Amino acid sequence: MCFLRYCGFLFAVALTALTVPLHAQVKAVKLNPISDWIVERDRDTCTISRRFGDSDQPTTLTLRNRDPWNGGFHVGITSQKYALTGQPPFAGWLPNGRFVEGREARVLKRATEAPTLLFRHGPWNGKMPKKGTPEHNEYWAKDEDGRIIGARRFKRNLQSFFVRGAYERPLLLATGPLDNVIELRDQCIDEVLVAMGVDPKDEDRDDHIVEMKNAQGLGRYLARKAPADIHVPGDWGFTSFLVYLDAELAITSCRLSTLPFDAEYEASGCYELRKRAKFRFKDGEVPRPSFYKLAFFLTEMRRSN
Repeated sequence: MCFLRYCGFLFAVALTALTVPLHAQVKAVKLNPISDWIVERDRDTCTISRRFGDSDQPTTLTLRNRDPWNGGFHVGITSQKYALTGQPPFAGWLPNGRFVEGREARVLKRATEAPTLLFRHGPWNGKMPKKGTPEHNEYWAKDEDGRIIGARRFKRNLQSFFVRGAYERPLLLATGPLDNVIELRDQCIDEVLVAMGVDPKDEDRDDHIVEMKNAQGLGRYLARKAPADIHVPGDWGFTSFLVYLDAELAITSCRLSTLPFDAEYEASGCYELRKRAKFRFKDGEVPRPSFYKLAFFLTEMRRSN
């Protein structure tokens, strides 16, 4: 299994290879950027945002990432001009991006700001070359920096983010290429790791340097404690908690790293992790600060109890 952020895959997203008809794109309101991309780091969270459209009533696209092993984003759209419909978004990057029906989307309401639509998404290629073809091998070849050539080229060619259904009008945000945006995100994630005392080289692996001896049992317990509305109907309910650990395996930070987000569930889950999780360094690993992701499927765990 590939966990690296460069893989750009996120579990529990309702993915579809459908493309957006040209007439739908034409009918969309095109919103041009009115700001540069802004990168913010808040201890263990990286947020990249940009404003579009009318400077008096802007629409803001926010890309948030807390999980170093996740190539996707928590996407937030906040529009002061266009009203929400209450329907899930159908969204994706163009051209050739993979589209997502955001059934897990939630609306965050604030007293003094426009509501924010929050859902999972990522810059995923909707037209991957078939296995066994020269195009497939070329796509997955790596450059001198160890990055996948085809994925980087795909992100460089992206031009816009299309959203329909969730707002009164389909929106086409002229994001421009995302390759530099992804690089900004990766730099921010490295800064998060360093700030948490973690060697970024430990993130660039396919496994953890620590293991949780009671992961299965604690995962089942947290699945049973999950609020009912955190499980999207028809979805496996992939859920994960991300913890940072010091060299003595004490938890220094804990987050519910998947959507839908629930503050009370994050607080109670992190309390149980601090109280009950049993970590150990894998054989041969030198004790040092690290991170660990406890991941489980709500449906599977509930059925097993």
